[in-house]
Amino acid sequence: MPPRARLLVPLLALGGAGDGEGRLRGAVLAKANLKRTNLKGSNLAGANLQGADLTMANLSQTDLQGADLSGANLSFANLVGANLSRAKLTGAIIHGANLKQADFTRSDLRKAKISSVIRFQTNFCKARMPNGKRGKCP
Repeated sequence: MPPRARLLVPLLALGGAGDGEGRLRGAVLAKANLKRTNLKGSNLAGANLQGADLTMANLSQTDLQGADLSGANLSFANLVGANLSRAKLTGAIIHGANLKQADFTRSDLRKAKISSVIRFQTNFCKARMPNGKRGKCP
């Protein structure tokens, strides 16, 4: 079975990743191809998403607290209202993403490539920013 097929079988067995019932909490999805995946409202707190491709994924209202997204590609992802507090996003690519009302409190964004994003009421309080400085609190 190809690597991608092995990943999809467990996701399908969950009855839908976006059910918000916490079935993906702490999941190991490192280097997973999750392009255009609808994970809206999912609980991915503490998940390992290192190097995952989340291009154009719907992560709105998703709980990603403490998740490891280092090296992940979040280009054009929908992160409206997502909780990324204490998430590790070192070296992540965040281009053209919608970050409205997303919470990055105390996240590690060092060396992340952030460009052309939509920011409105986005919280970077005490986050470690790409330039190494701490984000300002409201």
